[in-house]
Amino acid sequence: DLDKVPMLALTGLKSTHSVGSGSFQDIRQAQLIAAGGLGWSKACMSDNSVMPMLKSAMHYAADKQAATHLAIPVDVLSSRTLPDSNVPRLKTLAERTEENE
Repeated sequence: DLDKVPMLALTGLKSTHSVGSGSFQDIRQAQLIAAGGLGWSKACMSDNSVMPMLKSAMHYAADKQAATHLAIPVDVLSSRTLPDSNVPRLKTLAERTEENE
């Protein structure tokens, strides 16, 4: 149990209109990584879901002390509509331990 560390792996995907086309390097990363045993692995296919999915991934990683994975297509990642602030803040281990006492 001492080797459990929360981690968030971010990977890029082809643009949303290319995903699933079967073209070169078109793989379903989230399903591939989940099949390898990762409990939380998803693909974010719209700019308005980036922040909620990041928050969900971070909370899962912190709560389960596990690795998570989020794949983001290049066009979603470069979207001008992504917020610059409101990045979720996770509680520190000390804060979480204090709550559980």
